Amino acid sequence: MLAAGSLIARALAGGLVAGLACATAPGPSAGLAAIEKNPKAVVSGVVVDSVSGEPVPGVQVIGLPHGADYPWEPAATTDSDGRFTLRLAAPAEYSFLLQLHGISIETPEADDPGSVDVVTVPGGRIDRIRLKFLRRWFESSIE
Repeated sequence: MLAAGSLIARALAGGLVAGLACATAPGPSAGLAAIEKNPKAVVSGVVVDSVSGEPVPGVQVIGLPHGADYPWEPAATTDSDGRFTLRLAAPAEYSFLLQLHGISIETPEADDPGSVDVVTVPGGRIDRIRLKFLRRWFESSIE
């Protein structure tokens, strides 16, 4: 016969193991797994200041997936000429999110990068995307 303390210890250990088993992240859905097998699409363009039209270096460009079965892909950082290149899953639909100094902003403005949509195809290429950096929104969020 087990002592009461031993029973409590076993119950706690069993609960911990069961809790950890439930905390495991679910595997990818069938749709996501199928998309991830395809060749990536290349999406490139430039980020420009919405007022001056000048290129904006050092901005992270993130492909914002439009569905649960579309994966998040690594961001790209604009170079000194404001250019970026993303490799996004395909077929999928994305818009864009810009990030500067850890801040991301989505605005109601019609020319917000979140309103620029692309549809990728496996192994395809989309060039000359022009995203506007809405500086006043970023500046107002820092103040």
